Amino acid sequence: APTDHLLATRLDDALHATVDRCERRGASMRFSQQLIRPADNAQLVTAHVRAALLDAKTFRPCPIPADLLPE
Repeated sequence: APTDHLLATRLDDALHATVDRCERRGASMRFSQQLIRPADNAQLVTAHVRAALLDAKTFRPCPIPADLLPE
């Protein structure tokens, strides 16, 4: 998953993180993430992440329960 480090942070910077769900499939979902410095509204990092739900015993993909992550 690509991550772009656009600017460096500084000690004691206040940071704001966002996470948006982009796509949901049967056993996986994709997220877009941003790290922003509110003082100057600078975008510091962007990332695109794909996560999958796995069965704890078999480590095989399993469907995301509807009540866990509603559409």
